[in-house]
Amino acid sequence: MTDTSVILGKLMSRSNKLTSRDRLVRAAIEVFGTRGYHSTRVSDLVSHAGVAHGTFYLYFDNKEAIFLYLIDDFFTRLRNQTLDRFPGSAVADTGDLKAQLFEMWRSILGHCRREPLLTVLVLRESYAVSPDARTRVEERFAQIVGSIETYLKELTELGLIRRSMTNASAWGVLGLIERAIHYAVVVNPDVEVDTLAHEFLQIELNGLLGDPAESGTA
Repeated sequence: MTDTSVILGKLMSRSNKLTSRDRLVRAAIEVFGTRGYHSTRVSDLVSHAGVAHGTFYLYFDNKEAIFLYLIDDFFTRLRNQTLDRFPGSAVADTGDLKAQLFEMWRSILGHCRREPLLTVLVLRESYAVSPDARTRVEERFAQIVGSIETYLKELTELGLIRRSMTNASAWGVLGLIERAIHYAVVVNPDVEVDTLAHEFLQIELNGLLGDPAESGTA
């Protein structure tokens, strides 16, 4: 047996071990991501997943339910890799803060680059659901903002950032992150993650005035 045959055999074995639920979730990412939420039917999802129609309803009530699951899972994993992993209370000084924020930017952009279809789906169609479900999406964004606000408060208590940070500041940071993701995944997916992470970090820390040390105005 050739090396190629061995590799293909392993890949097929792993694929066969996927549960029906896993297949449906993968199918949802691909079908929603290419066709859009409103143009997708449950029959499209089960066909793409290669499972029986009734199997879908063992795991999800309707297409909105699996769509919301994708959004919830995306935000949960993104937060696990960033704010849950890098608490503000662990920062010792300004150097630590810059290093930590840089790693968070790398994690955010890298995560989204690895899952472009899901990322674009969340960015473009997270509000495509019904008004009732939209409330859940808004709550998800509010939770993320709450985590950002807690992080900013921790840094304020350590004396590392200015004390005028408010809830509006947290929403502003989220807006920067959301547009940065869009740029990295949709607009210019070829720029290296570290390059973008550095640029967005400078905007986050210094705004439009830039770094005084670099401009010679310190």
